[in-house]
Amino acid sequence: MLCCPFHKDKTPSMQIYPATNTAFCFSSNCRLQGKSIDQIDFIMHQEQCSKHEALLKAKLLLGQDIIQAVTAKSTTDYATLFQDFKTALIRSKKAIEYLKSRNIYDIQLAIGYNNGTSYKHLKNCLIFPLKDVNHQIVSLYGRSITDHPEQRHFYLSHRKGLYPGYPQPETTKIILTESIIDATTLLQYTDYPVLALYGTNGLNHEHLAALQSLTNLNEVILFFDGDGAGQEAVQKYSLQLHQAFPEVAISQVNTPDQEDINSLVQGHQPAILTDLIAARATIFSFSTENPAVRVNTFSFSTENSTEKADHPDTPLQKTTQTTLNTSQPEYITWQKDNLLISILGGITLYPLDKLKITLKLERNDSPNPLHTLRTTLDLYQDEQVDRLIRKGS
Repeated sequence: MLCCPFHKDKTPSMQIYPATNTAFCFSSNCRLQGKSIDQIDFIMHQEQCSKHEALLKAKLLLGQDIIQAVTAKSTTDYATLFQDFKTALIRSKKAIEYLKSRNIYDIQLAIGYNNGTSYKHLKNCLIFPLKDVNHQIVSLYGRSITDHPEQRHFYLSHRKGLYPGYPQPETTKIILTESIIDATTLLQYTDYPVLALYGTNGLNHEHLAALQSLTNLNEVILFFDGDGAGQEAVQKYSLQLHQAFPEVAISQVNTPDQEDINSLVQGHQPAILTDLIAARATIFSFSTENPAVRVNTFSFSTENSTEKADHPDTPLQKTTQTTLNTSQPEYITWQKDNLLISILGGITLYPLDKLKITLKLERNDSPNPLHTLRTTLDLYQDEQVDRLIRKGS
């Protein structure tokens, strides 16, 4: 018995079972919630990483040579297998019809189909190859053509590799998408280099390594779904990418509400993709005047800027611009028009059950003290936040 590392544990509540190489926490306060874990799960929860990253950590702990010897014996010829899937796609009328329904017609793209000859859990799936840094197929992704809402995405165990593969070394701009089907759509209808994530929680160490290898990279473009999950992913990953690549611009394509990349080409002319990409908004840009200052900026325009330039008599467009400045971690500011919100003293993330900040709201175009509000609140407390919103309004 030992104190569980996954919750505040004064009395040892975790039992180790050497016979099965598992552990179990008996506390009802534990975030494992009564689940038995093995060594890989333990690393995953302790390091707060994905299972694949936990496997890599275990690989380092165990020793590189041992793991290489084990994996060398179990290597699958995915390249030959994928060629069989490509042949099956050409012969499958229902798979071709499904692709046509998604406005994907170029079967010369890296797409196959599994009619059930192998990998039974990938049956009735379009098959997409995942490639390593040497452009070798190292795993497979399956997209069900039945479109069951809870059973659409399938991977092989121990997923690895990227789609459509590691970008070319000379890449300067690259688009990140939520899904592989969206990346495939962009490959058919645009000329931009593309890298698919594995959903809104699917940015992993391989994606970051691929971007890190691009010495000429100057912009990462996030083209996610136009829903709440997509917007949350933009906020999360834009900050993560900015911190990892501070000298690279991070921008966002403003996807229409409840649309995604593939649905856009189903309901509109494909040119809408290039138009939306051209009108993307900068989130983080690198300042050449002061490299220490990086500004998060969103600009939204109600008029077409090129149309205004061509027609001088057109009324001035109304533009709303917001700016987030995080260059000073102890004094973070967010400004929208004449509203300035400041976080004094920075943000403390521990303990995780509280999120207290000292906040100042002010009209920066007014000297009236009634137009300034200072408060300390816990953002996890709904009542406090509601009162602040009412008083601030």
